[in-house]
Amino acid sequence: MLDQQAAKSNVVIDTNKVNYLFGRVTSGKHNTDRSTQMEQSMRRLGIPTDDKGAQYLMEHLSKVPKTQGNIVQVYTDKFGKYEVRESLLFGPSGKATKLETSFEIMPDGTRRFITTIPKEGKK
Repeated sequence: MLDQQAAKSNVVIDTNKVNYLFGRVTSGKHNTDRSTQMEQSMRRLGIPTDDKGAQYLMEHLSKVPKTQGNIVQVYTDKFGKYEVRESLLFGPSGKATKLETSFEIMPDGTRRFITTIPKEGKK
């Protein structure tokens, strides 16, 4: 049901989230560490941390909710209803990483991008 709804819905991505994905956050140790991890993943994939890279990422993230069968978790808390979806992001380097991306499900069905976590496996 959620897959069918998402396939027809809009996806909203706050462009300020790109700062987080590209390592440009200094709001506390946890956020800074996670932001640095994201930047390292983007560099490993060959995704530039500029406008071109931002567009590349936003195009990928916009497709994630429209892909059927990739929901790994759905939950509701006091702030709203959310889903976590898996995707495989290939970069210009030819390397890839699995992403776990969280979206808020808005009352009209729109998916609002919250965050993504690269799952690159054990090193």
